[in-house]
Amino acid sequence: MPDQKPGLVADIVPPWRRWRIVDRPRLKVQLQVELRDVWIGCFWRVSRHPDLRASILHLYVCLLPLLPLHVSILRREHSNG
Repeated sequence: MPDQKPGLVADIVPPWRRWRIVDRPRLKVQLQVELRDVWIGCFWRVSRHPDLRASILHLYVCLLPLLPLHVSILRREHSNG
């Protein structure tokens, strides 16, 4: 995981099992081949990075078993003070 920041939860998917569709600073969309994903539906989780004051929404949409679409959205948290 050389390109990951410390403290971020990383999805470890080898490069030969994922295809980037969108690669922007705040939005990443990729199609993955995952043998553990034998399901159909939607799943999400949020990872937080306190040093950057940001959270990342990971959305997994699996319309075909073994082929989840992984959408990552970066959201900066603003302080009111």
